Amino acid sequence: MGLNASSDEWCHRSDDAIHGIDGVTKLVDDVLIQAESEEELKSRLYQVLERCKSHGITISKRKIHVGTPLKFAGFLITQEGIRPDPNKT
Repeated sequence: MGLNASSDEWCHRSDDAIHGIDGVTKLVDDVLIQAESEEELKSRLYQVLERCKSHGITISKRKIHVGTPLKFAGFLITQEGIRPDPNKT
């Protein structure tokens, strides 16, 4: 995500923006959107994007990753499950 302000401002704005959206987890400047189906994921992603827009948060397309595997908060998330990121241990 590409907010051009201090990290405190980013945290405050992004916390406000995504508050109350099911399946959305934020850790510092990373946001994870989880869903049981593709349709649910699209809906949640749309909610996050709309909320970010309304809170003046710019998102960088190159930083968006959809699908698995992905790394988040020191973990590797795959279709098989969640395990510590081997590059971090």
